[in-house]
Amino acid sequence: MLKHYGTYGIPIRYEHILDSQYCDLITSNFNTATLARDAKFSDVIVWHDNKYAINQSAITKIAAISNWCTNNNIKLSGGNILTLLPDFLPKGILHTSNLEVVGRVYFEYFYTLIEKFPGMVWHINELFMPDGSVRQSILKSAIEVYTGKSFLQAITDWMEDSGCKFLWCDYRLQDIARWQSVLESINSDSVVGVGIQCHHQVPWMSQNQVLEGLTYVIDSTKRRGLSVEISEVSFMGRNRLGERQLCAGAYQPLFKVAGKIPVTFWAFHDGLPFPSPVAECGLFDARLQPTVIYDSILTTIQEMV
Repeated sequence: MLKHYGTYGIPIRYEHILDSQYCDLITSNFNTATLARDAKFSDVIVWHDNKYAINQSAITKIAAISNWCTNNNIKLSGGNILTLLPDFLPKGILHTSNLEVVGRVYFEYFYTLIEKFPGMVWHINELFMPDGSVRQSILKSAIEVYTGKSFLQAITDWMEDSGCKFLWCDYRLQDIARWQSVLESINSDSVVGVGIQCHHQVPWMSQNQVLEGLTYVIDSTKRRGLSVEISEVSFMGRNRLGERQLCAGAYQPLFKVAGKIPVTFWAFHDGLPFPSPVAECGLFDARLQPTVIYDSILTTIQEMV
């Protein structure tokens, strides 16, 4: 079982803890979990006709997941509390022209989660472009208008005021300028580490660049005295046996560079998290049975012990 060899996790949803087969699979193999959707801005805030409300159903689901993880000795991470990608925003919010209102609503969302779930490590995610500049978005502008501060200063102040811990995350390891900005922008003791997102399609054409970037991020983060983990990893294919083999092979060099840092397998079974013709090849198939990918990862990890 993977959890016997290090810190390995999966994204977790409310429906998982209602299914005994999922529960058995998670508790047998993993010792960490990350909220997959239930805590996102678009899930917690209901926005309609320029009015908003806290979705109490979402809060109840997060609490249930948290309790289940505690009872099963699984460390739960809060997942995305901030990203500048547009799918993070509540439906309808893109049509408002009142940026101060959007900033105030996000502020309430942020502190609602912080106050109700203070023990979680929350993810600050996907803030930078490939050239290292801050991503432009409605949410960025709204936070600046609401606070009267630069975006990075505003969220740094909020993090320090919250008393919580945060993981500073981003993706595309081949974009070194992006990762230089990630590391340079960490100016708060509340940021305890860096999270790496790694999603690729097989055949893995950018492997050498990604592995060089992974080495750079791991070494640079450790020099700053921060923790580092692969907060999301998956490989995409069409679930045919040949592509499963390619995915299985792709994990081997990744783990050999990453070593024993924590890893969260973002697609732990087929088709997650983005069902499509080119979907995630999971560690488990649709019947939740181990695949050749699981076997390859387990063998690679055992060889590193």
